[in-house]
Amino acid sequence: MKMPVSFPAGTVPLHDGPRYQAILRDFGSDILLVTFAERKEPKPADFFGVRLMEKEGLSYIAVRSLENDWYLGPEVDQVFAAIKEAIARVAPKRLILFGYSMGSFGAVRAANILNPDRIIIGGPIVSLDLNIERRWLSDYRELLPYYEERISEIIPWKKCYETVVIFDPDYEDAKHVSIIEEFANPHRLEIPDAGHFVLTYLRDSGVLGKIMRKLFEDDIDLVSVQRMIRSARKTNRSYLLTLANRLARRPKLQRRVLDYAQRSMPDDVDINLAKAAYLAQHGDLEGARAGIARMFAEKGDRIFGVPLAKTITAFASGGGSPDDIADVLALFRSNRPRSRETQLWYARFLRQIGAFDEAYAAHEQFMSGDTFEAHAHIERGLILEHRKQIHAARDSFRRAVELAPDFRPGHQHLRRVERVLLTLP
Repeated sequence: MKMPVSFPAGTVPLHDGPRYQAILRDFGSDILLVTFAERKEPKPADFFGVRLMEKEGLSYIAVRSLENDWYLGPEVDQVFAAIKEAIARVAPKRLILFGYSMGSFGAVRAANILNPDRIIIGGPIVSLDLNIERRWLSDYRELLPYYEERISEIIPWKKCYETVVIFDPDYEDAKHVSIIEEFANPHRLEIPDAGHFVLTYLRDSGVLGKIMRKLFEDDIDLVSVQRMIRSARKTNRSYLLTLANRLARRPKLQRRVLDYAQRSMPDDVDINLAKAAYLAQHGDLEGARAGIARMFAEKGDRIFGVPLAKTITAFASGGGSPDDIADVLALFRSNRPRSRETQLWYARFLRQIGAFDEAYAAHEQFMSGDTFEAHAHIERGLILEHRKQIHAARDSFRRAVELAPDFRPGHQHLRRVERVLLTLP
């Protein structure tokens, strides 16, 4: 269902349909950017990049999907037709497509239609082929026939568009870069340890705006951009939290990193929650409780999300009582919209405190999204095992192994429940 919306001041609606919206703001600049919003839970996402373009006085067309359906379906054809007409009216000297995550697929999808001078994509998703990409299949499963009919129109591109890909070379998105390299010669802006959330990483570094301005220039100097990213790591929340996670087996060093991060960014929610999780994991339950309580007192329900769900799970795993964080738990027990990852961690928390029936119900809500991730089936198997539903647990672990044959925990859990089944009458 389309959400009520007030379009940003000064913009002209180009399309306002049940599944998509597109707006235009013409500043008379030489560059016209067409941006594609990422997926969002809860949906929909805001128009992408508007604040930056408004600040820079750059003309833009911003498109967003209201239903996380990956710029597929008949309505998208209407959107692209409206965009082409607007581009003809504005007549920019340079046309740049810009998208992140789901929005990167939107930019890839639009390239052969809009014929840009440059494409900039972060967390790139180029193909929705089931042999390549399944992470968000539940979003667009029903639209796959449309995708399969149009795939030859999407890739390969009709010409070698100048392309910048912003990605973590050690993450799953790298396989999509390899696909682009089959028909283009992209500029590779590599950001190790960023995972899929490369633009969040740059934002946390405080250099996102500066880098995007450089990527909009006629000539791209990736060497200076990479240098800028490296120099900002010491105050980058994403980098410091990733480093702390990597040091999990070296707790003294992990503590030093978290202490440094907390001193550098004392009001940052994610850092404070990570510190609370560390304290819980190392026996300081009172310190963990106090850290959670302080963030809740200062930020209220703004702390709700994946980091908080992970922290309360660590608190429970360390032996903390749910009664000590009752105010925070009320956020999870409400009907508050949440991402599926948040719901998964909440199910884990419930399992940790022994509330197996509640955990199963919470996980049912998670599974209704039809996940294809192995760890989700493992979590479901653990819940079923605690509920004494051993055969069902075995089936979940088997599914995890099928989805990720190299994921060792899946095999370990499967072998364990199979041994248990051998002892049953």
